[in-house]
Amino acid sequence: MASRKKLSRIIAGKRAKRSGEAWERMIIESAERCSVAITKIPSGARWVGLGRFVPVRSPFDFIATMPWGSTILFDAKRLGASSVSFDATQGKSSSHQLDTMSQHERNGAICGFLIFSERFNRAVFLRASDAVSGRIRLDDSRLLDLGEPRKMDWRRFGDGCIDDSTNNQH
Repeated sequence: MASRKKLSRIIAGKRAKRSGEAWERMIIESAERCSVAITKIPSGARWVGLGRFVPVRSPFDFIATMPWGSTILFDAKRLGASSVSFDATQGKSSSHQLDTMSQHERNGAICGFLIFSERFNRAVFLRASDAVSGRIRLDDSRLLDLGEPRKMDWRRFGDGCIDDSTNNQH
């Protein structure tokens, strides 16, 4: 029975990986259609000696620069549920992600999570400073609605919804 549970976890993990990769492709295609410069940050590795490397996760998945100059650092999340927890012990982020993004956000960068809600078929953005409050419902007013995932409206980052000069959402 334990091997059946292990096999189920392996299959679920592979599905989640494929689903996440599909979401990342949608992000890149949408950004390119809107003339947004976008770079996927690869996960790295750290040398530990004796010819061995250990994987190191990056603090965010993407850097995107809008045609008007605003730059956004974000991690991509794909969810089927109606809420997400940013508690590092049980949620969708780690403390190093939130710490790094919060540090950049305090210095004026737009940082956070670009979330694809499968349930609502919406792409939403959650600032890192709002993610530290724990569980967030995907209909929360702090989220910036970017529309359908394949047709995200990147202009929402510059129309006053997120003011990158003060880092406040209106």
